[in-house]
This record gives sequence, structure tokens and C-alpha cells, in this order.
Amino acid sequence: MREPTALTRWRSFVRRLNTPGVVALIVAVAYAAYLAARPGNLASDPARFVFAGDEFCDPARVPSNLPVGIDSAGHDGQFYYRLALDPFSAEPTAFGIRLDNPPYRQQRILYPLLVWTLSLGRAESVPAAMILVNLAALIGIGWVAGALSKACGKHALIGLMLPLYPGFVLSLARDTVEIVATFFLLSGVLALQRKKSIVAALVLTLAVLARETSVGLIAALAFTFVRPRGSNRDRAGLRWYVIALPSLVFLCWQAFLHQRWGRAGVFSGAGNLGPPLAGLTGFLRALLPAPGGIGELWLGEVFFLSVLTVLVVVAFRSSSAAREIKVGWLLYAGLASLLSGWIWIEDWAFLRALTEFYVLSVLLLLGARFRGRVFLTAYLTALWYVVLRTKLH
Repeated sequence: MREPTALTRWRSFVRRLNTPGVVALIVAVAYAAYLAARPGNLASDPARFVFAGDEFCDPARVPSNLPVGIDSAGHDGQFYYRLALDPFSAEPTAFGIRLDNPPYRQQRILYPLLVWTLSLGRAESVPAAMILVNLAALIGIGWVAGALSKACGKHALIGLMLPLYPGFVLSLARDTVEIVATFFLLSGVLALQRKKSIVAALVLTLAVLARETSVGLIAALAFTFVRPRGSNRDRAGLRWYVIALPSLVFLCWQAFLHQRWGRAGVFSGAGNLGPPLAGLTGFLRALLPAPGGIGELWLGEVFFLSVLTVLVVVAFRSSSAAREIKVGWLLYAGLASLLSGWIWIEDWAFLRALTEFYVLSVLLLLGARFRGRVFLTAYLTALWYVVLRTKLH
């Protein structure tokens, strides 16, 4: 009997890695390494992730474990920290923290609610809980991504393209909502693929409560349900309540916010949108003459997103991705083109804003049959490493 060759042993090893659990483990190790390397890490000073600033936080009145930057506007995580102390707060200012846009922030209720639950509402536990919730969601994204990749006939490790999105490094570093929203959005996609309609309805409902932009996938599902292509095969297994439940809960929550604050959250971020591509072209005009330093990283990130878009356009018709994924990608691509200069100002903003666009792009590519994924995976790995090194502060 012939002994297995090195190539045979390698192939056997790769086959053993072809499980969602391995993908989740790699994600856990990668992000745990980041958390351990970052100054002010989970063990030493998790409150630094909140990145509070004295424009919205009163250093004399905030909880004693929260550091506040002087002459600083801080970042979005300070508002989710505030809501994690009291998720259903009806006060613009409490705990020494003023919400910059109460309905806009509170519409993304799920992440602070999960943190509040994990921390038992104790201020001293909230910073660590914010990190742990996002880390758990990233590991969950890894498992779901591996399962989706295998369902598309690809190796589970190809699914790493989803949890290793560079924007998630930024979300983890600043305690924001994109990771939790993506976990529930992808869980909904997997449940639909497995024809588990009740599970899909529940997790998609959680997705729209985590981030209002998740409703784009619900709109795509509604389009697919109402306008089936050819026969009814396109909506086989898609039940009306998969669309109705997230939509009803979303509308009720928005109505509640309107009653409380005088306007719905979904209409409170209008400054984020503008004329098509105006924000992006203005951003590039400012960078291209002399990028240097951080500008080169930003240009690299824009280049990555541009290549991703081209690959999706090439693969769009031939991809075996579900019709709602294709319709959803068109919706999110349209939304991406409308992002204003408020978003196209730094990667902390535009990579987070493009989360759903990236996720649906990868889902489309998983259903494609061309080698562009190899280039994209290699470039993504390099970019993630650079972003990781840059954001270790």
C-alpha cells in the first residue's frame, strides 16, 4: 500500500478545516489577538474603547470608570455606552452624557440592550460588556459565514472574507453597532437558505432593531415575494411573515421614537446622504494630490471597495446567489452612491457605513465561478493586517 504523498496529506488537512467551527475559531483567535495587543484592552481599561469626548460628556458627571477626552467630540460608542446604562431612556442628557441625536441613536437599540442585559445595568461592567457582545457577534459571524460558504459549494475558510472585513476592526475598536447587526442579518440569510422561516423572521427582526439599514434586505425580500421571476420557485420557502414581522416591528419602533422625540430615527440622519457620488468624488479630490500617511491607507481601502464592486458587477448575472441578495445588493449600492461628505471623511465612517454593501457583495461572489475571489481574499487579508496595525491605538 502506497504511503500518502505530501500533497495528499495537505489535501486531507484542508478538508478537515472545512467546517464552520474552524472559521469561528480563527475569527476568535484573530480578534482576541487584536484585543490583547490594543492599548486599553479588555483586561486593563475597556472603557477606552468607548472613546468619550467632552463635547458630549461632562467629565465631572460621567461614571467614574469612563475616561473623557478634553477638547474632543469623541465617537459614536459614547452614545451606545450611554444607552447601555439605560436603553429606554427618555432624557437627552443623563449620566453626564448628552445624546447628539436621540431618535437616531435609540433606533439602534439592540446592541445597547444586549450590553445592558449582560452587564446587569452596572456602569462598572458596561465597557467590558460592550466589547464582549461585539466579540461574540464576530465569532457568530464566523460560524454563519463558514456555513454559508459551504452551502455555496465553497470551502468554509472562504467565508473568512465576511468576518475579516476591515470595517469590523473599527466597529470593535469604538463600541459601535455594525457587528451585531451583521450577525443577525447573516443569520437571517442562512435561515432562509435552510428554509427555516420562523427563525429567519425572528433574527431579521433583531437585525432591523440593531441597525435601521438592515431593512434594505427586508425590502429586497418583499420585492422577491411580490415579483417572483418566472415560476414561484424564487419564493419557495419564503413565508409572508418573514417580511411582515421585521417590517411591523421596525415601523412600531419608529413610531415609538417619533412619539418620544418628535421625529422617527430613520428620518434623523438626513445629512448622511447627498447627490450621487458627490461625497466620494470630494473625498478623492482631497486625497489624490498628496495622499501620504493615513491618506494612503484610505486610498487603499477605496481601491479595495472599487475592485470588489467591479468583481460583483462581472459576476452578477452568473452568480447563483438568491434573488433577494442580488436585489439587496442593488439597493445598498444605490445607498452607497448617496453617502455624503459627512461619511466620506475617514475610514472610521465610510467603512462602517458600507457594511451591508460589503456583506452582500461577498455573498454574491460566493455564488460565482471565477478566480477573482482568490485576489480579493489575498488583498483583503493584507488590508485587514494594515488596518489592524494602524488602529492599535
